[in-house]
Amino acid sequence: MKKLLVIVAFIALSAQSAFALSVTANAGAYVPTGKYGDLFKVGYTYGISAEQSIFLFTSMKLNYNRYHSEGKSGSFYSDADMQGDAVEVMIKLAPWDFIIEPYIAAGGGYYNNKIKLAGNKYTQDGFGFVGEAGLNFNFFIMSAGLAAKYSAPHISGDGFSDTAESFSVGATLSVHIPLL
Repeated sequence: MKKLLVIVAFIALSAQSAFALSVTANAGAYVPTGKYGDLFKVGYTYGISAEQSIFLFTSMKLNYNRYHSEGKSGSFYSDADMQGDAVEVMIKLAPWDFIIEPYIAAGGGYYNNKIKLAGNKYTQDGFGFVGEAGLNFNFFIMSAGLAAKYSAPHISGDGFSDTAESFSVGATLSVHIPLL
């Protein structure tokens, strides 16, 4: 009987409350693709997000990320530097809320790229689509996980207009703050 109570208590403490605000920090690799992938190396990204449940298995997620990448050697942009900020709003679907939680999320965001090239600075910004898939490991009021994200903003600025696709993959660490 004691073993059964311990198992039930472990499961109850490991599953997250539906009425919790989750605050997540993330960090990982930033991989420019498409035209930007030809010009820039793999860089890094980091950020923070807040998430709140809105329906069963569904939550609203607000992300802020910063990313950085340097020009590829041997290319025209070898001395270039690209950094940017992204603010994204997504709807997250998780089929179950248990110790292991797979999820997918999709939405849109605003992206701002700042490129330095041969002493000149360029700013490109715009709105675009974002999609994310991940796996969280929940334990008490915390989660650790892995996430992969694809973003495709249409950016423009300084006489330039294009889609700046990128892919990022990294680790997440969340704290769940019960609201009830």
